[in-house]
Amino acid sequence: RHLRTTRTEAGLEGLAARLAETAARIAPLDPGARWVAQIPCVFLDDTGSCSIYPARPLACRGYTSTDLAACDASTAALDHAHPIPADPDRLMRATLLRHALAAATGRAMPDRRAPEHMELHAAVVLGLATDERVWIKRGPNMIV
Repeated sequence: RHLRTTRTEAGLEGLAARLAETAARIAPLDPGARWVAQIPCVFLDDTGSCSIYPARPLACRGYTSTDLAACDASTAALDHAHPIPADPDRLMRATLLRHALAAATGRAMPDRRAPEHMELHAAVVLGLATDERVWIKRGPNMIV
């Protein structure tokens, strides 16, 4: 909804194309290879700022570095061994919330399976291709 209300039709079409391209580039990569590839999020604007900050995903909200220089050093070295200081309480709360949401979603699914993790770009491609009414619960059944 945020993307549909903050972008023009042409802007949304361009974004959808970039999302699909980025999702395809990321799909075959495991987390380590993805880190090495340094493929930037398509939601970063020309200044490197998040263009969807008010509606950013939980994963983005949960991890907040407390040291920009440490983030820059880790990225430049492409090395996970470079520590990135973060707020441990915030990380813990975000992790617990992600697990709780996954468990609740799993219980709401017909087969009661926990949903599989989806990479952000792939998830947004799916979301943009789906009528948002599908996500709104109406009584005991979902709108389809």
